[in-house]
Amino acid sequence: MLTLRHKTESALVGIAALAGVALGIGHVLRHLASTTVSEQTGDDREIVGAVAESTTHPKHLVGQLDSFAAGYQTLVAIIEGVAFGALIVTGQQVIFRSASIPRQLIAASQLSATFMVIAAVTYEYLQLVRAVQWSPRLADTTFPYLLGVGQVGTAISIGNDPHWWGSVAVLSLLSAWAFIYSRIRAKQAKFAGGEKHYKAFVSMITAFAVASTSLFLCEAVMCALAVGRALGRLGSSSLHLL
Repeated sequence: MLTLRHKTESALVGIAALAGVALGIGHVLRHLASTTVSEQTGDDREIVGAVAESTTHPKHLVGQLDSFAAGYQTLVAIIEGVAFGALIVTGQQVIFRSASIPRQLIAASQLSATFMVIAAVTYEYLQLVRAVQWSPRLADTTFPYLLGVGQVGTAISIGNDPHWWGSVAVLSLLSAWAFIYSRIRAKQAKFAGGEKHYKAFVSMITAFAVASTSLFLCEAVMCALAVGRALGRLGSSSLHLL
């Protein structure tokens, strides 16, 4: 039975990953279709927000950056699909197998919070690709993977308060680093609205970085309290055994 359960869980994660791949491929096909229609009608595509080139890159790189945007959406969809699969598998185990109603409610609240984190990360990355583009570097693919690991860690920690709060704290810290990196890279992008749009983007990213850092500090405190409670319960159990 244990082997069958593990196979079922692996299959569910795999299905979620395939769904992420399908979503990413859909983004690519839609991008290619819109490009074809634009070429047939002869209309120039308007880039809203940031122009997909920096002042240091030649114009022929614009098309390459557009392709990078579609590929980046595929990458994000795959990573978020795996995180969502881990969330579903762990959530149904913990919530429906918990002995007490209070633990079920706590696990359900952790599941809801983790789901909102996954949805928020997906939304922010898709909007970021639409808002501004730059020549990709290794860090541009490293950060999505790091955030994906943080989300999976948060998902599989549902039901274990110290681990869950610790995973959320790490995820918030990684998010702050990702926002700071986006703020740095924004200096290399040329914005269609000029300095006004650049300042608005930097202000928004800075606010997100500050919010993520604040959340990290609060979650680190909650993790310490959860560890203290767990150690207290462990100590009480040891005294009863003696």
